[in-house]
Amino acid sequence: MHAFNMAINKLNRMVILIIVPLFTIMSIVTLIQVLFRYVFKLPLSWTEELARFLFVWVVFLGSAVSVKELGHVGVEYFVSRLSFSKKKVITVIAYSVCIFMALILAKVGWDVTRRTFAQLAPSMQIPMAYVYFAYPLGFLLSAVNFAYHLICTINQKATN
Repeated sequence: MHAFNMAINKLNRMVILIIVPLFTIMSIVTLIQVLFRYVFKLPLSWTEELARFLFVWVVFLGSAVSVKELGHVGVEYFVSRLSFSKKKVITVIAYSVCIFMALILAKVGWDVTRRTFAQLAPSMQIPMAYVYFAYPLGFLLSAVNFAYHLICTINQKATN
């Protein structure tokens, strides 16, 4: 379990090392867009598109990391009132459903990605598959992080 925990932590650190420069570039590109549009009165067509594409990547990768950090919204009011064993069963079911859904969405995202290699972005003229690939990758990473929490929950012992 310790090796799996270290591998998951290393994976999420690597994802964060990708997110940070993407977010930084997105912010810089947005600043350039605002400057050129409103200060120089020379709007650049590619800046808005690049910022949007980077935002997509930041959202899907960030969402996967947020799963590991338990950063997503959850309703804990009812679950917190249950006994340990009932809470564990509900949590195992919830993580199992989340894994199942994340894998389905990753598969659908991969299907969409494969079909969009020929479609080019209007301004940047890059294949849209490069943008859409964030979708299956983000959900696959989310499934891995949900699996981590599922295993931790299964191995959890009652503490009194």
